[in-house]
Amino acid sequence: MKKTLSIFAAFVLFGVFAPQVRAYDFSATTTSGQTLYYSILSDGVSVAVVFPNSNATTGSQVWSGHYKPTGNLVIPSTVTNGGATYTVTQIGNYTFYDCDDITHVTMPNTVTIIGYNAFTTCSGLLSVALGNGLLTIGDYAFSYCVGLTTIIIPQSLTLLGKGAFKNCSGLTSVEFNAANCSIPDDFDGNTVPFTNCSNITSFTIGNNVTVIPDHLCSETAITSIIIPNSVTSIGYGAFCGCSSLTSITIPNSVTSIGDWAFGGCGSLTSVTIPSSVTSIGDWAFYDCFNLTSVTIPDSVTYIGNWAFRGTSRLSSITLPNTIDTIRTGTFAFSGLTSVTLPNNVTSVCGVAFYSCTGLTEIHSLNRVAPQLGTYTENGQTYGVFDGVPSYIPVYIPCGSLDSYSYSNWNYFSNLVQEEGFTFTATSADEQQGTVQILTMPTCTSPQAVVYASANSGYHFDHWSDNSTANPYSLTVTEDLNLVAYFATDGGGTDGIDDIDAAGIRIYSEAGRIVVEGTTDEVNIYDMTGRSVRNDNLPSGVYMVKVGNLPARKVVVMR
Repeated sequence: MKKTLSIFAAFVLFGVFAPQVRAYDFSATTTSGQTLYYSILSDGVSVAVVFPNSNATTGSQVWSGHYKPTGNLVIPSTVTNGGATYTVTQIGNYTFYDCDDITHVTMPNTVTIIGYNAFTTCSGLLSVALGNGLLTIGDYAFSYCVGLTTIIIPQSLTLLGKGAFKNCSGLTSVEFNAANCSIPDDFDGNTVPFTNCSNITSFTIGNNVTVIPDHLCSETAITSIIIPNSVTSIGYGAFCGCSSLTSITIPNSVTSIGDWAFGGCGSLTSVTIPSSVTSIGDWAFYDCFNLTSVTIPDSVTYIGNWAFRGTSRLSSITLPNTIDTIRTGTFAFSGLTSVTLPNNVTSVCGVAFYSCTGLTEIHSLNRVAPQLGTYTENGQTYGVFDGVPSYIPVYIPCGSLDSYSYSNWNYFSNLVQEEGFTFTATSADEQQGTVQILTMPTCTSPQAVVYASANSGYHFDHWSDNSTANPYSLTVTEDLNLVAYFATDGGGTDGIDDIDAAGIRIYSEAGRIVVEGTTDEVNIYDMTGRSVRNDNLPSGVYMVKVGNLPARKVVVMR
């Protein structure tokens, strides 16, 4: 049995059946002396190049009884028959199947479609020049063309069939220029156009390309890829299984990285994801086991299921605060030693950190414990952190112990509350005045009270957050250093608190509260409302009531 028959049988298994019966209408001889066969298309003005034997039932019979083209084949742009001239627009299905003596093919710009299996097993084919008007390359069109070493995909192409260059084992270089091309998917999953082309080491993506199609370059031997800044999305499995790929450059034009885009790229060591990217698909970096560094920007709002599964050398990763959900298996079997869950994370799905046995600490920044999900497979239910040592410290926000204690976080035995926010209050210039913290914020009570006391010749002006209140009560929600600024008073008095419209001046001095500019009765009260003698007053805040005027606060510092 001939080799071509066994190959054809394989195509039948893939859902590609015997050649369609398509009788030719006429034949004509090319300028290089080869006879080609043409079928007039329905428009009456264009033709398809077809195989000659309409009785063929297997691929090996399409040229039975006819001389196969050999050598350098130049497809004409027009052909004349019976006084009529036709434009050549298609290469039909199986047209040059098993024409293994063709060495070079040149397509005119008029050809828009190359049918499925059109050049299958043309084992002597060394080069193909595709025309700039080409729209479609059919399934398996150049499969088993083992002599092909390079191929240039034109910008015009919109559809690249599955297995179009399958088993082109001699192919080493691909230049892909199609501006917006798709690769159809189907039930058999055999969609990769360059499947079994493991010798491809050079894959160039043209500057006109906007979408890298699904499965485009998977399972090739490329070591690096530069994605031009015209590309906005990287398709499903685009570089999946490129086990020699060590580096990639993703430009700022890319907004989405598709499912499986770089899955199985085991030699990839680092990835920088630009701030234009908003989503990272499922399994996107699955089994990139040499990946040690990943930068994820705040623009990313979605990281897919199993996205970094099996990244066994990835010891740390910074998740952006834009993420609210860690999805199923996202970091399962990774090498993480420390992880920080941003304060926007409200849920962590099942097995998100499954078998991350190297984890030594976890930081969760949300005061409300994120919900932990479960994952069930084959009747077995798994938790988020199954396989992670339960004794490692889990650092949680100050005051959130109750929230974490009454949830699935009790898997861990060492919940550690972080200290409260660091708070300091200082003077911009201690020669002008000093600052006292009257109430220090705590884990459970974040209110702070501060007071700025001016030195002689100065008065308090404002705080660094532009508040002019003094004393100043504020809620501390993050690490904060509050600074008091003073201004020249023109020879003023220590401890001046205020000067009202009537010219009344109130200040503290040497343990007393001094009131100037009035003969009205003065009463002084502590913060409990008890009347106190104005003599040797302890440090603290007092209320001063002058006549019928509203009471004012004054701070005494000793």
